[in-house]
Amino acid sequence: MIKHIELAVGQEYPLPLASTEGAAAHFLGRTGSILQIGMPDLIPSETKLMRKGSMRAGLYVDGPLIVLLFDFRAAGQKPIELDCPFDARLIPRDELSLPDITTGDQRLMVEVHVVDSATNTVRGLRGITLPPSITVAFLSAVQDQLAAAESPQARYQSYLRVPLNRRIREARMEPCGV
Repeated sequence: MIKHIELAVGQEYPLPLASTEGAAAHFLGRTGSILQIGMPDLIPSETKLMRKGSMRAGLYVDGPLIVLLFDFRAAGQKPIELDCPFDARLIPRDELSLPDITTGDQRLMVEVHVVDSATNTVRGLRGITLPPSITVAFLSAVQDQLAAAESPQARYQSYLRVPLNRRIREARMEPCGV
């Protein structure tokens, strides 16, 4: 049974945080896809940027390693850059929900939850869609990942040797839809 959860800015966040500092992609579940961002002691400008700023997405794939890249940007502000490793094999099979992509213009809908992890308070909520090319590439990589036996851990350690801002510069980042 799916439990209904209501979220509101300024209220306590009812879901467990995967990270007290960073982002986690809870994607492809039966109840949808959530990008959960936990950051301690958020200041108003950071909250506003993640709630209202332009948001871009990118994808890094190396064998069974999938990393989703995101950034939030606004003129005159330092961007907020995030990455989220993703392993669909960790999702229980009865919870995994892979959308059927029949055309190249479909988009994956994602709920963005911004939480001040110091107080466990919701600071921002928004819905976005991943760009069609990222959606198709991500779902294709997930299919390959599900068929792979190799652990992505060694490849992830190699991924971590390159700074995130460089990964984002080198990725094909595309604007998310609203």
